[in-house]
Amino acid sequence: TTASTFCFYCHNPVLLTERLSGTFLPEKVIPFQIERETAEQHFLNWVGKKKFIPKAFFNKKQIENLSGVYFPYWQVEASVAGNLSARGRTVRVWVQGDTEFTETSDYAIERKGNSEFKDLVKKALQKNLSDHLVGAVEPFDFSQAVTFQNQYLAGFLTEKRDIEFNTLEDQVENEFQNYATQLMKNTITGYVSVTQEQANQTLQKMEKAYVLLPIWLLTYREPGRDKLYYYAMNGQTGKVAGVLPIDQAKLIITTAFFAVILLIIGLAVGYLLS
Repeated sequence: TTASTFCFYCHNPVLLTERLSGTFLPEKVIPFQIERETAEQHFLNWVGKKKFIPKAFFNKKQIENLSGVYFPYWQVEASVAGNLSARGRTVRVWVQGDTEFTETSDYAIERKGNSEFKDLVKKALQKNLSDHLVGAVEPFDFSQAVTFQNQYLAGFLTEKRDIEFNTLEDQVENEFQNYATQLMKNTITGYVSVTQEQANQTLQKMEKAYVLLPIWLLTYREPGRDKLYYYAMNGQTGKVAGVLPIDQAKLIITTAFFAVILLIIGLAVGYLLS
């Protein structure tokens, strides 16, 4: 699925244009707005706040593996019209003299309206990696998306889509319908209980666009283990996410150190009280 990469010999960018043409030509791209040097500094600042991280995870050689990657996604917008029926209940309690009164009222609730949704993103790449990482560093500001041009890919890696929208269409439609129903339910307030009876949501319009989203990505394979750790940063906003490795030796030494300190304090207190 690679669409742009680097030459192994001269390290110049290589664009595999046949993989980004015809029906695979992206409609939009959000360009990288964070330069590599800034991305590296953000990474060091983020890791520097964490404890028990192996030095190998953020040494110079490892940081050089930080890669800017454009991941493929479907951006979807929709209009939904529908209605909702529910039952609501209120309870009022008061005391008059020696008697306590309880009044229970049941209401028929009706909601009807139109909902507009913008910038729902669904992954267009089967690799689980992109789904976890992009989801963790969202949202993206699609107002800054531009019409795709090859020049934006220079110097970055690019993945092309391998998930077609028709395989997602039913799922996305259900998602919009559920969102619309929830919006209507959110307008129902002031009842001690609400029971939904019926909801009908009809998709009026749905538009999709094939977009590329910018991510700074770093992976780390722990020595002696087959486990990968991931670090990602939104190439537009700088939001970071990741699962970091733990230096078990450093953790054990630190734990033992504090255990010894606590033991000494305990013995000192015991001696003074004896």
